[in-house]
Amino acid sequence: MTAALFDKIAGHESMHALAEMALGDHPNRTARQLLEGARIEYIRALLYSPQVVVNRMAFWNNPLLVTSSLGADREGLVTLLARGVILPYLHREDSFGDDPGGPDCLELGKRAIRSLATDPDLADLTCVRFGGSDADSNQDRTETISERFRTELQRPRQVQQERVESIARSLLGGSRRASGASSALTMRLRELATWMDVKNQEAIAASAKPPSRNDVYRAFVTEGDPVQTPYRTDPFTFELKKWIDLIYNGILPWQLSARTFTPRGFPTPLDVGMDFAMAAKGSAGILAEDSPAVIDDSLERARAHATWTAYNNIQQQVAVPAPSPQELTHLDVVTIRKWAEWNTMMAAMADHLEEPFDIHHMDEFSRSYDEFVAKLGKWWVKDRKKEARRSYAAAVARVYRVGQWFVGIMQMGGFLFPILPPPGAPLPLPPGDVIRVVVESGLYLYQRTGVEWKRSQAARGMQKVVRMQREDLLRTARDIRQIWPELQDENYPGRDNLGKSAIEEDCTSE
Repeated sequence: MTAALFDKIAGHESMHALAEMALGDHPNRTARQLLEGARIEYIRALLYSPQVVVNRMAFWNNPLLVTSSLGADREGLVTLLARGVILPYLHREDSFGDDPGGPDCLELGKRAIRSLATDPDLADLTCVRFGGSDADSNQDRTETISERFRTELQRPRQVQQERVESIARSLLGGSRRASGASSALTMRLRELATWMDVKNQEAIAASAKPPSRNDVYRAFVTEGDPVQTPYRTDPFTFELKKWIDLIYNGILPWQLSARTFTPRGFPTPLDVGMDFAMAAKGSAGILAEDSPAVIDDSLERARAHATWTAYNNIQQQVAVPAPSPQELTHLDVVTIRKWAEWNTMMAAMADHLEEPFDIHHMDEFSRSYDEFVAKLGKWWVKDRKKEARRSYAAAVARVYRVGQWFVGIMQMGGFLFPILPPPGAPLPLPPGDVIRVVVESGLYLYQRTGVEWKRSQAARGMQKVVRMQREDLLRTARDIRQIWPELQDENYPGRDNLGKSAIEEDCTSE
């Protein structure tokens, strides 16, 4: 959910009411925006992940999955479920079709889940459940998840003030940052942390159930029931919601040792100090001692190839039409995932994510993404009979991020371009020998004016944590700036757009 959408509905409409509206014959603009925003992130994940884990409750309450289950897109959804591409996650349930009860489920959601649970093609549906059929093991793992959630929410009262302010700045992002905002949000984060500590201690003393996410929502995010009542209009409610959701949503991938897509507008787990939640942490790479040589090789190639005028040639030579993710159906995804170009790109992506500093792997990834986008564009126009409208140039960007500071390289059509932080942007951590850095690999579609966010296929998506010398990171930024001094004040691809990746935008249909 974007900040603009949150501001529209806070104090007015509950999520349940909006979901019902989205399923109606005449959904209002706000309901359409909610559905479209969810669909963009969801289809992106299906296109650029081998498998996608979906909370089972989404099949009861998410308008996107409900309409797909009961409508024309059912065949594609069932196919992806049957093939194990979509994996429902069971929390405490024993089976996919278990009725959760209560008033929170959408009426059409009940029909949808019953139809899927009794579908012959899903008789052997694969679900994710900690402990499998072992109820005790599943209970232990789910308790671990709940305990971690409570622990992380208490962290702002246990760390230094500057660390909490850094979390606050990451949650605010560029679009909602104002003078004194980070200090005010810091106070609210500490208030939430203290509340959780008190409630947790009271539950322990009374041998009662500890506070859950729903309890936290009731106290800080919604006016009452998290589903049935509107969001509060108190200052920084949206940022507190982001903080709560970021923790909650980061714990499941941590337990599964799986990679995660970070939705646009959300900080990465490392931005807020949740290094435990970074995907596949056990295999997180540590740069070798000679790692600066690898970075230097990237810069040498940039010196040899990248010029601003090259972008004009790229725009003409490799620009292709491409659909926006929300324009694709589940059946489209089934078709696309059969292509040789998709399989080649996914294999190259896996190699690149394992070794993000390897130049050969980035070249292969970029080349395979170019070929995939070209195939996607031709299929969109020829087979789906869609109007080309505008053309875009495909690009792969590799960005090194620490909080809101970033530096990187963007590769497009065999050329490399710089991705630089805004002038004067400080590296937010104090000097030290080694710092943790998020290496982000994004797949983008560009026009002359910059990134086309709605059509970009995996914005700020795939991440890996590495450790490197702070001085090497700063030296890399200086070297990149020196390569293109004439671009310091130009709106070249990547400069402002990637820097503003945390800015919320209103999702509207074209």
